[in-house]
Amino acid sequence: SDLTAADFTVDELDLLGVSVHHIQHELYPKILSAGYGPHSKIYIIENLNNAGKSPNSSSGSGSGNSGGSTSTTSIIREKGKNIFCPIDGRMGASYAHAVLYKMES
Repeated sequence: SDLTAADFTVDELDLLGVSVHHIQHELYPKILSAGYGPHSKIYIIENLNNAGKSPNSSSGSGSGNSGGSTSTTSIIREKGKNIFCPIDGRMGASYAHAVLYKMES
């Protein structure tokens, strides 16, 4: 039988993660198709200061454009942005909780 968020305690939900299979077959291809390479660091891929920008675009180190982008989504945060968090009930679930939610629906 498939598990849902209701089958977990809050402490268990807090420890939830994703499988290597999911990372290899779902997340990693999305990272590559977004233009990042196999050695890209997570803090570069998920840099919200550059959200909405192409990974190959130059940002200019002295541009001073700290709030110019109106997009706040990124590859990882995109998955849970419209899902309620099963821990606090607020909009915006973690990636692991979003994967669990997608399995439920």
